[in-house]
Amino acid sequence: MTLTEAGRRMLGDARAMLAFAEEAEQRVRNDQMKLRGHLRLFATVDFGQFLFTRLIASFMQRHPSITVELIYSNRPVRMIEEGCDAGLIVGDLTDDAVVARPAGQVARCLAAAPSLLKGRPAVEKPADLKAWPWLALSSEQFGGARTFRLSGPKRASQTLNVSPMCTFDDGRTWRDRVRGGPYDTHTAVTHPLAPGRIYSAAGDGYFESTDAGGSWRSPEDDL
Repeated sequence: MTLTEAGRRMLGDARAMLAFAEEAEQRVRNDQMKLRGHLRLFATVDFGQFLFTRLIASFMQRHPSITVELIYSNRPVRMIEEGCDAGLIVGDLTDDAVVARPAGQVARCLAAAPSLLKGRPAVEKPADLKAWPWLALSSEQFGGARTFRLSGPKRASQTLNVSPMCTFDDGRTWRDRVRGGPYDTHTAVTHPLAPGRIYSAAGDGYFESTDAGGSWRSPEDDL
């Protein structure tokens, strides 16, 4: 038994239709597997610049149809209200409207200038540090400025309550530029033997301050 001429033409058409259907199905499957769209992501400044940027760049190389908007800030963020799809936070979660999953641990260490340690008795227990001149971040996201939990080498921990001499609010408030000071500082240098002295190389010239930026002068003669 053999096909007629009409039968051979129908068989060729049927095979072409099946091939077209399989190709269309594969395109749909590929489109479903391919990531596309726009992401608005949030991270704290230091951790975002150090690690998050590299992770996102690698992700975008694998998924070129994805566009990303990165938001870096140390202030507490209401992610949903500010239109963020996801975020990476170092510290305590202050937004109860989102679901969080731990991704790892970041150790925060105490630090002190060598000049501060000179002339002070050796620290034998955490309580010895209470009277020291503390600097701290005031944001609740980083645990607040007055309570710290110190961890020892054998997982022992102790909570320390302090009264910082200076706190920083993570950029939530700003002081306007001091009259006569630099507009666009590219590099600022200080020296431990000259408290309050700042040298600034700025886009609008060279500047010096002897009162921690309260006032400035610009001695540019012969420079």
